[in-house]
Amino acid sequence: MTPKDEAILFAERTLALRFPADYTSWLQDNDGLEGNLGGCYVSLYAVEELVELNRRSAVAECMPGLILIGTDGGGEAIGLDLRGADSSVVLVNLNSLRWDEAIYQAKSFAVLLDERIRGHPFRWDDT
Repeated sequence: MTPKDEAILFAERTLALRFPADYTSWLQDNDGLEGNLGGCYVSLYAVEELVELNRRSAVAECMPGLILIGTDGGGEAIGLDLRGADSSVVLVNLNSLRWDEAIYQAKSFAVLLDERIRGHPFRWDDT
């Protein structure tokens, strides 16, 4: 087991969540990401940051089943909705952290990355 595998396992155990395979694969190959991705600013957390940043935001209490994986550089967090089998990606307001305000972005982490790379902007409504 590599140090990165151990860090992923530690984060999953500590947060009591199982990451989707596409996100786990990305974490194994990357130490976060910050910058312009297809015309959108994106900041994705490194695996070593996940536990602290999710605990600090109290996301587990406000939005059970969500893990924050990054931000848009403003007041919105990028999160994985792990309540169902899909693991869709949503944007959530960091000040309110409410499911009824979550904005669907993509059906998976891999699709989100692909859309950003191809220049698709973040969605700002629930369509």
